[in-house]
Amino acid sequence: MTQNFNFIIRSGGQSGVDIGTLDAAKDFNNLKKDLNEHNKIIDITGWCPKGRKSENGPIPTDYPLKETKTAEYSERTELNIKDSEATLILLLEKNNADKGTQYTIDKAKEYQKPFKIIILNENLQENIQQVVNWLNGSQQINHLNVGGPRESNAKGIYAKAYEFIFELLNEIKCSKKLNKWCDSFNFDHDDAENKTALEIKSKFEASDAKIPDLPEISQAHSGAIYTSRLLNFRNISGPLNSKINQSTSDSKQINLFISEDKFFGDD
Repeated sequence: MTQNFNFIIRSGGQSGVDIGTLDAAKDFNNLKKDLNEHNKIIDITGWCPKGRKSENGPIPTDYPLKETKTAEYSERTELNIKDSEATLILLLEKNNADKGTQYTIDKAKEYQKPFKIIILNENLQENIQQVVNWLNGSQQINHLNVGGPRESNAKGIYAKAYEFIFELLNEIKCSKKLNKWCDSFNFDHDDAENKTALEIKSKFEASDAKIPDLPEISQAHSGAIYTSRLLNFRNISGPLNSKINQSTSDSKQINLFISEDKFFGDD
């Protein structure tokens, strides 16, 4: 577990939400490695059925999942709920949970574990802020289980889940850094410096609350690409120097000879 970004995400490896979650977490970590931000890497784990069973065939071994004793999906679901602090359920629409997702919800209730349902077809940033506020609530959730329908029961949910989890991890990173900075103060209201810290934090929170009400882009330029994801620079080639006019210099070197005695005199 990393020291500076203490967060664990787990899922069961099924198609759809599960694999979308794991792929987003893996890509998030790869990006942080490329940026040499190793202290921001999260832990990825989860239980999967014996034989790494999923509807698309065996789950590849590069997903760091542990196999249960049986090939039953229900065993994997229960262990992921029990071993995490809370469960996030991702759906495309309201009331469209498939059998496996409903089982997850029922077991979370049975084990009295916190859970939250997010509708992916609703406003992305508003949904992310809801989850961040939930994670940073009184219970401070740092070990999150993510579940939802398989791809065959909710076409397109893999891509939606991937986008949501990737953006969520970036937001969690920023939120945790802010909370860690604020918590470093004693919050003594008689101390002027701590009052300033509280004021700064309150302004950040007030700004976050306004984000869902900000207007969206009404017209997109036909040639523009709009994205909120971090850019990946892994495949960019190195700089290529022009072969034209290599014999000439881009700048001229000017040598200045200054007589020391002119400025400093004789000591």
